[in-house]
Amino acid sequence: MVSVFGLVVLTAALFVEERIAENETNLLEVWDQAYRVGLGGGRYLDAVALIDAYQPTEDEAWGWHQLRGTFRAYVGDADGALADFAQSPDYDVVGQNGSDQAELGRLTPSPATETLRELARSHRIVMINEAHGNSRQRAFMNALLRALRDDGFTHFAAETFHSETAIQITADGYLARNSGHYINDPVFADAVEFAHGSGMELVAYEITRAQDCRPECDGRGYARHRERMQAENLASALADDPDARVLVHVGMGHHSENTAGRETVFMGTHLAEMLGEDPLTIDQLRGDPVAGWASMQRVWNAISNRYPLIEPTVFRRANGALFGTPFLDVIVFHPDYDDIQSRPHWFVDLLGREGVLYLLPAESEAELRLLQAFRVGDGPDAIPTDQILIEPGARAATLMLPEGEFRVVLQRLGEDDRDFHVVTIP
Repeated sequence: MVSVFGLVVLTAALFVEERIAENETNLLEVWDQAYRVGLGGGRYLDAVALIDAYQPTEDEAWGWHQLRGTFRAYVGDADGALADFAQSPDYDVVGQNGSDQAELGRLTPSPATETLRELARSHRIVMINEAHGNSRQRAFMNALLRALRDDGFTHFAAETFHSETAIQITADGYLARNSGHYINDPVFADAVEFAHGSGMELVAYEITRAQDCRPECDGRGYARHRERMQAENLASALADDPDARVLVHVGMGHHSENTAGRETVFMGTHLAEMLGEDPLTIDQLRGDPVAGWASMQRVWNAISNRYPLIEPTVFRRANGALFGTPFLDVIVFHPDYDDIQSRPHWFVDLLGREGVLYLLPAESEAELRLLQAFRVGDGPDAIPTDQILIEPGARAATLMLPEGEFRVVLQRLGEDDRDFHVVTIP
């Protein structure tokens, strides 16, 4: 039996599916409905099916892959998310690393987390990026956040936060789906819940509607305006607390330094000028085994062909300088992790998770399904601690869980969520 709320969500999804079949819809409508069904109604599975059903036009193809990859990350399909984002046109945030082949052979590696902790001791602001949809990069950010908290960092700022994020988690005691888009990746949500639970202040710095310059500005004008507004919002949040130490999480290249005089001056450059401080800027895009952009993939390929990457690693040049780019201080290079029970091993290496294998009902074998784990006591709008999309034909799935007690739920298309099991991880 479908609940009244579930019926409303399902009816809306079916309406869009019918319009998709009749070629009467467009990608923006599918994008909006996917967020309403997934983030609003908690039916991540229905949102994934809705996106998969849409046939994008040639002009819509990259936007569709972005949408699909975003939701694939939300539902634990890390490889699928990376495959979608790999469909991007070639892209370089700001410049390359400027190294020749001979120099690459003279680098000195060191463990990333330990080295970044040491570097962060002389900085009040540390900035790290992600490629949206890359849960591996979010997992490393999560691990680094915990280390920096131990070292006295007091604030966590993220592009995906809005003005109500901190208010919501404080009031409810858990992170809700409407607290920010990218937060719906459980790996990201885990970082936010740790930061809040450990006493760190959550800082929203994204441009607000009140600060939006449109329609007076065009698209490029808005991009430039957005970078400055992000910096002003961050600077304002830190101005009243000279002892604040902050990890700033950004998408793509917003934290790029030394971009004054370019067509777009990035937020990192504005912030350094406003505060008169030099932030430590960390790049993960060029150091990922599935960068998604050919110009960046060449950097990882060149490094991994010369050095064994068995953990996140940073490098120094022969003269002792950090191996980064002209615009970012240091690149973190990630290993190409193996899987454990069909889940990426970085869950274990970076987050200390434990795999719990579940056999699924035989009657659901032919269907697309979603297995979720929620902390016992969290409300109905909570983001799962973990979830994994199960393709048709699969009879088992693994959840990667931290310590705690969890309610395991199975989602099937067109049905109410089914409580499957309660498990305790000691």
